[in-house]
Amino acid sequence: MRTTAALLAFIALLGLHSVAFAQNVGEQVTLNLSALTNYLMPTTSVPTGTVVWSGTTYRLDSRVFHSRDAVLGWYPDELSVSVPSDARNAAAVQILINLDGAPGSFQGLKVGEVVLRWGNGAQQTVDLIAGVNVRGWLVADSSGQLTDAGSSEAFRDYDVYGRPAVIDRLTVLADPSVADSGLTRVTIRDTSFETAGALDPSLVVRAITVETLETEDEEED
Repeated sequence: MRTTAALLAFIALLGLHSVAFAQNVGEQVTLNLSALTNYLMPTTSVPTGTVVWSGTTYRLDSRVFHSRDAVLGWYPDELSVSVPSDARNAAAVQILINLDGAPGSFQGLKVGEVVLRWGNGAQQTVDLIAGVNVRGWLVADSSGQLTDAGSSEAFRDYDVYGRPAVIDRLTVLADPSVADSGLTRVTIRDTSFETAGALDPSLVVRAITVETLETEDEEED
């Protein structure tokens, strides 16, 4: 009984946090990844430019950031982008991210990490776990639905051979213990070689959007 009560209380706290987060979100700032994109995905109808999916605005390029794998061993193993001043007051970071290269073989393994760097020098790290909060862009290569509450499907498409493909969204909430110092950089790192024992799977990053906290001036308006 105590375990059940504690679980229900924890779920209630999560619900309250979600409501507060929704009420206090200010602007959405899309980060410019155009200088970092390096790969043309074989999908058919993914839009480019500014899109709004599930209430979040993203900036999509015709290409994506693709990290190194067994075939593309000379590709970079991380994407790192600075955060402009109007996005420093971050409440959350929304990332469109998937895996490439038979990710089902790495189910449950860490294949990468998202690192938020703050103005006071602190780093907030979220591990990317195959099948938990990140999965393959081809539905046939994935192991079903993601199980992490911060991950969801943002868009469904087809590849050039007619196979179902997805674009997933990962939400990283700002750590309130360091968020006051301001978000300065977002880094997404492919660690599959070190943590999964292979260059595959690689990371596919399409967009990053920072959701900021509502300022006092915005609240008065």
